[in-house]
Amino acid sequence: MAVIDKGGDTDGDGVQDEQDAFPNDASKAYISYYPSKDTYANIAFEDNWPKKGDLDLNDMVVKYRYTFISNAKNQAVSMTGDYAVTAAGASFKNGFGVQLPVSASAVQSVTGYKLSAGSYITLAGNGVETGQSKAVIIPFDNHDLMIHNLDYSFFVNTLNSKDKVTGETASVTVNFTSPIDVSTLKVSAFNPFLISNLRRGYEIHLPGFAPTDKADSKLFGTDDDRSSVATGKYYLSADNQPWAINFTESFSYPIETVNINQAYLHFADWALSGGTSYTDWYSNGAAGYRNTGNIYSK
Repeated sequence: MAVIDKGGDTDGDGVQDEQDAFPNDASKAYISYYPSKDTYANIAFEDNWPKKGDLDLNDMVVKYRYTFISNAKNQAVSMTGDYAVTAAGASFKNGFGVQLPVSASAVQSVTGYKLSAGSYITLAGNGVETGQSKAVIIPFDNHDLMIHNLDYSFFVNTLNSKDKVTGETASVTVNFTSPIDVSTLKVSAFNPFLISNLRRGYEIHLPGFAPTDKADSKLFGTDDDRSSVATGKYYLSADNQPWAINFTESFSYPIETVNINQAYLHFADWALSGGTSYTDWYSNGAAGYRNTGNIYSK
């Protein structure tokens, strides 16, 4: 009986070469992506927290994608986050961080971040932010490093009357001290946040996500914010309006100074219901869902 040669296992990690993305490296075997190899997820922020501001949710829009390298045991040995600012409708200068669901000591090294000279961010020797119990990476500390203004001082890619600007990408690679089970690194457990106007204590997270150790807890419950540390409610107003929203696909955000409720006509209904009603509030497939004139279209 003939034996079919499937290419062998050159590095001896138990994964056949034809299925091994790294056939000559026993410490690596597979590559996976979020949301996919060729697409990006998006997160959009309002930067005036704890005040609502104009709630146009375009003060900083970041598209992102994750690449995970894992070994034959399905344990991640490294990950790379690609982050690009697609809109900066703000006079504030904002940074961006991500808290990972692992301890700071679980990270061996971080490379690829973009920090300003004399940055307000301080990093440990392994590249994570100092003073954090969990690993926090800072892809950039000021969005001006990522997307550059042209003939105007701010409002980048938020006015249809202005030329569209293409920014840069920060590709941040995290190498882990020891391999980590990929189930621990679910992107749904990642905690991205905006740092408002170079003020390290002003963190703006997705609703329901706790702040990092560096956040100024005295800001909770002030102005329009109704966060409650005791009940685990974070970054929501009295009427359940968030300061950040996340999409696994692209997001057509409002134009400058237009409240998201005037662009997406069922956003408030969705927010007030706690996310149970009008779950397709961002849809363009139903009449009465969008005011297209209030949405950035370039």
